[in-house]
Amino acid sequence: MRRRLGIVVALLLIAGCGLMPSPERQASDRARENARAAAARAAGGPPADAGRLVAEVRGVEVLRATSVPGGTALVIRTSGRARGDAFGTEQVTMRRCFELTVVAAEAPPRPHHVACPSGTPLTFRP
Repeated sequence: MRRRLGIVVALLLIAGCGLMPSPERQASDRARENARAAAARAAGGPPADAGRLVAEVRGVEVLRATSVPGGTALVIRTSGRARGDAFGTEQVTMRRCFELTVVAAEAPPRPHHVACPSGTPLTFRP
């Protein structure tokens, strides 16, 4: 009986570890959440001001701003962090780039993962 209980506990622990997303996945998910926050910030404002509005979001850098019919396409870079181990002594940081297409009078744009372009972030005047 005791042996069976030990096996059941071991199997539950193994199964539980398999259900937890990897630290890299958690960090990537947090980066996407930051991109969604930036998209929400840009929504409702004029597309011409989208870059400046997004650049005001903490932890978000605007790498490219391009005019598109009816709006502005932005490439932003953000990062997400997660614990690398169970004791929280290591942190994993993932930097990700996303494209947002901001169009007037539409819902917040959905961030799409893209390759990060080279170069420094754009700066905007207040």
